[in-house]
Amino acid sequence: LRDLDAELTSSGGDRLKLAGHLDDVWQGTGLDGTLTLKLDSTGDVQQLLPADWRVLDRIEASAHVTGSIAAPVFSDLSADIGGPGHSDLQLAGMLKLTRAKDRIELQGFDLSSTFAVPNPSAFSDLLGFDPAALGAVQGQARLSLADRKLEITALKVGASTFGGLSVEGQGLIGMLAADHVLQLAPQLSLSATMTESAPL
Repeated sequence: LRDLDAELTSSGGDRLKLAGHLDDVWQGTGLDGTLTLKLDSTGDVQQLLPADWRVLDRIEASAHVTGSIAAPVFSDLSADIGGPGHSDLQLAGMLKLTRAKDRIELQGFDLSSTFAVPNPSAFSDLLGFDPAALGAVQGQARLSLADRKLEITALKVGASTFGGLSVEGQGLIGMLAADHVLQLAPQLSLSATMTESAPL
């Protein structure tokens, strides 16, 4: 199937577009194309996401997709995700999916990320406490999932309060169980510095 150009648009404005080709339509193999996705808080797809994800204001992503319908590989992935309090998360890298029985599962990824949280109080409900004392927070990290191990490297987080608190770290976050539920088992190495003293 050559010159594939398909677009799905919901009544709420969500949009999914795939352009490219599929060598074997019956087997769903030989996929090579470009995928673009746009979701927002007023769209229909938002209501299908897990409850914790519905706090997101928008998701905009694009990627080069290869492999097969059952096990696509997303390279040159770029995503911009907006959340509570005008927070912003940007991702870039690679992500692999695979089909297991009657569902599609996450096989692995290698992503660089940058994030900014101008108003940490907006996450109070999710965290169970008010992190307002941190002030505006921003940072970057590299996240990877391989052999069911979720790891973080090159983590660097800065908080505007507490004398310019800066935290750096790396290590294991957790393991992805056979049922694809993340089991947190952090083994992180962290260091913290302050650029200036701050009153308690």
